[in-house]
Amino acid sequence: MPGRLGGSPSLATVGFTTRSLAAAAAAEGFMVLSIDAFADHDCALVASNSVQVTEPWGTPKAADQITAALRDHGFPPILLAGGTENWPELLHHLSTHGKLLGPTDAQCRQLRDVQLWRSAATAAGIAFPEVIEVADLARFESTVASSEKLAASLEVQFLRKRYASAGGLQMERLRNIQSTTELSRQVNARQYLQRFVSGQTLGAQCVITNDGTQILGITGDIRLANRPRFLAAHEFIYAGSWGPIPARPPANLVPDGLQQSHGTLDVREAAKRLGDFLFHQTGYVGWIGFDFIQDPLGELWLLEANPRWTASMELLLSQRPVAQHLSAYGFSWEGASDPARDDVAQAKAILYAWSNLQLTAERLQKLHELFEQDGLGDVPALHQLDQVIEAGHPLLTLRATCPQSHHDDLTKQCLLDILEPLQQRVIEIFR
Repeated sequence: MPGRLGGSPSLATVGFTTRSLAAAAAAEGFMVLSIDAFADHDCALVASNSVQVTEPWGTPKAADQITAALRDHGFPPILLAGGTENWPELLHHLSTHGKLLGPTDAQCRQLRDVQLWRSAATAAGIAFPEVIEVADLARFESTVASSEKLAASLEVQFLRKRYASAGGLQMERLRNIQSTTELSRQVNARQYLQRFVSGQTLGAQCVITNDGTQILGITGDIRLANRPRFLAAHEFIYAGSWGPIPARPPANLVPDGLQQSHGTLDVREAAKRLGDFLFHQTGYVGWIGFDFIQDPLGELWLLEANPRWTASMELLLSQRPVAQHLSAYGFSWEGASDPARDDVAQAKAILYAWSNLQLTAERLQKLHELFEQDGLGDVPALHQLDQVIEAGHPLLTLRATCPQSHHDDLTKQCLLDILEPLQQRVIEIFR
């Protein structure tokens, strides 16, 4: 039965990469069994035990490997990180073997449903970009004069997205669509089209509870229009984030000279309404991250929801996110006193391999030395010696901390002034 946790209890973190969650749980006083696809250097340092899943992620053999690792360590309660929200079969597998503190497989399917996101946005009083599923293409085609005009309209205004994706992977603009025949070849049943909305990317990191949705914090995209992109981070892929964004009136997020749209909600209020709606629809409690776009007129658009630990939650450790998640499941935990401060801003940026990069012994040694000196995360471990990080795949994470400024862009500039030289130091290691 849920109740007060004593001693130094154990938790298991399961995901494609679990370093940030394992570090957060360890900082709050837990013994951590980390199970992921990498077993990175710094993950092994914070976890009591770190197990690498060597089978291809998302396969039955990988699920068996995860279950075996849990069995070997007494099946501690399981927390979910990225790469699990699109694998309901794994969630069913885990729930039958141990204590899963996350969505059931049925809840996961509901919470990752595009139509439920649209209903949630409507209930919360915010916008949701138009979605065209494969079955809708014929209906949509009937509203335009010709297939060529339809294709041209889609290419300009819509993105192609996968139902089962994360971090902006496999999201792209439609290209070279000359007709609906060509469109049918490029869009399959595992994908959908969503109208592109330009604006500021924001994330609301939350915990849904029986008593309402709690806001851990608001985060934003680390990129600035007048600063260069981080290497190999394409237009839509997750490049990193910063936070917490201080609570300010919504109008302060609207560029000078533009009027805020009628009915625009504060991001926090919108997230609370979304979380409460999803709780009543699905019964799910625990972590959830909402991705938004705030357009140039201040209108807030929901993009998607992720019912698990998100990449941005490690920027909000002063809110004790692990304890809050456990509380949603009825567990009370005093834990360790986390040193994270809420008067500073933090950032993380994902450094993607700009070409095929081999992890030689010399390069690994230099990366580990840089890790000891500066803000690196998800650093490759010695067991990855001689492996090749393919171009476009994540190499590691850059991290920075700055005092909060009175203006968000000034805070981001301060963080980028730290991250960009750090990126250059990593690049030099691979020259």
